[in-house]
Amino acid sequence: MVLCAAPAYLAERGHPRCAGELVAPHEAVFYARDGQVSTWRFHVDDGGPARTIDVTLPSRLRCDSAEVLLEAAIGGMGLARLPAWLAADALAAGTLVRVFDEPRPFGFALHVIRARSRYLPLKTRVVVDWLAEHLPPLLAAR
Repeated sequence: MVLCAAPAYLAERGHPRCAGELVAPHEAVFYARDGQVSTWRFHVDDGGPARTIDVTLPSRLRCDSAEVLLEAAIGGMGLARLPAWLAADALAAGTLVRVFDEPRPFGFALHVIRARSRYLPLKTRVVVDWLAEHLPPLLAAR
């Protein structure tokens, strides 16, 4: 996941340098499913014991489409925490900028869903093993 925003938004509201600076006047565009906002969790690297903090900002938009959040962020509606692979083209084009580098970025678990069976066919095992090895680095590299 990458925290990003439009350059114009950061010029207007200021550019936070760490999770602790994610306070007013900042606003966000949040992913929300069934009305439940997904708060942002950050690892904190301040020289002390390992810990995390949760951040929830006032939101200008809540929706369950990462693509809509991407477009809202590009349009300057607020800070967005997006999958790195989804934001990659906008970051490369400069329509979004990374707000700050996280000491240890958060991601989400990936799951393979298959029919319940007593036996796992070899071809399925091969695909699952390949995905487990190759997909995480591909998603993180963007």
